[in-house]
Amino acid sequence: MADNDTIAAALAKSRAAHLAYRQALAANNPAGVRTALERALETRTIAQDLDPDHTALAWSLDPYTKLHDNLLTYYRDQLARLAAA
Repeated sequence: MADNDTIAAALAKSRAAHLAYRQALAANNPAGVRTALERALETRTIAQDLDPDHTALAWSLDPYTKLHDNLLTYYRDQLARLAAA
């Protein structure tokens, strides 16, 4: 298992990127939307790759762990829609 602090940092970065995504949407900033989605997907995927069984304490403290798979799917789907537009 990877270091809990590393996983916690990746999850925190993902949450921050998701917030940036919502702000970019509200500001009608397509470049910001894409960048934030890419970052959210990247950092949440890093946490997943480091601890695929979610055994680190960081997962139990992350408010979105139960939505983890849904978030990864959402980010991928939104990025695919942007690429197709």
